[in-house]
Amino acid sequence: MPRASLPITRIPDRAYLAVAACWAALLTWKWSAVQAWVNSLAPSHVLLASASAEATASLSVSFFALIVVLSSATVFVAMHTILAED
Repeated sequence: MPRASLPITRIPDRAYLAVAACWAALLTWKWSAVQAWVNSLAPSHVLLASASAEATASLSVSFFALIVVLSSATVFVAMHTILAED
């Protein structure tokens, strides 16, 4: 019986790997834009009001949509793991 249930028990591991790979791909894709946005939040930039629009211009709506989708997937996988423990 354990051999028959082996594919089902590997699904959470594959889900973790898929979500982690998607996070890595997303952050690699937009790393320079995310880094520029974080740097624009520095106190010196805020005080001088030099947080330019060009730093956040490359962070598109699709980027934030992917953030929401990946966050939801991460919470789903985590909650499934927590609730599936018997």
